[in-house]
Amino acid sequence: MTKYSFNVNGHETQGYLLGIPLCDYTAPQVEQWIKEGQIESLQYCVTPNVDHLVRYVDSRDTLFVGAYRAADIAILDSRVLQLVSRFFHGANISFLPGSDLTEYLFNSGVLRNRKVAIIGGDQTAITYIKERYHLQKLFHHYPPMGFINSPDAVKYCIEFVTNHRPEVLFLAVGSPRQEILAYRLKQEVDFPCKAFCIGASIDFLIGKEKRAPLWMQKLALEWLYRFIKDPKGKLRRYFIDGLKILPLVFRKDFIITSKS
Repeated sequence: MTKYSFNVNGHETQGYLLGIPLCDYTAPQVEQWIKEGQIESLQYCVTPNVDHLVRYVDSRDTLFVGAYRAADIAILDSRVLQLVSRFFHGANISFLPGSDLTEYLFNSGVLRNRKVAIIGGDQTAITYIKERYHLQKLFHHYPPMGFINSPDAVKYCIEFVTNHRPEVLFLAVGSPRQEILAYRLKQEVDFPCKAFCIGASIDFLIGKEKRAPLWMQKLALEWLYRFIKDPKGKLRRYFIDGLKILPLVFRKDFIITSKS
């Protein structure tokens, strides 16, 4: 197995998912990671799921691959991948949904006295979050559609972060845009900052979107719940792109742990 040059020093991995080192972190441990000092630049967290994994092995998407390889922490965000790893490879790995992690961090109080920035999410959502979680040092930027393909728009995002110097940064612009932006920021930012690629987690945080019932979550059927709610929007993702995961499951290096 090829172990890529991820920045995993100091972070215990529970295994390698197609070469991606997965951190066995609980939400409180991520909170502690935020509290830790001893860094001089931006570090960021990614949350692999089926969609990410399919894109990761697609050699054409080199920017996304590079962004994933430069991530400081990767936390599994898919019960489907957890069950597949256990059933086909006998690997017992944990997972932590990104939406659960985001909710925990906002509720824990770890953000309250810190400078926080959010890229993505509309102003109504940001106003609600600022009031609901008592965040007096919250800064927000909503980039235009297709911003990741615009050098000027990406430059503005970098300048926004550099000017406000947040201690914690949430990138809520969807994949692969948020991971690519995180990678660019890592190259440019020269002050301590912990960044999280959170996708649509803000929509769950403010109640705009609802999680699947707990029984569906436990049966790895949350994807079905989302498909039923938005069949047109989720058809391609789940039944065309998502099915590309099937041949990957049978690769010897799909999941490698000390207990595999």
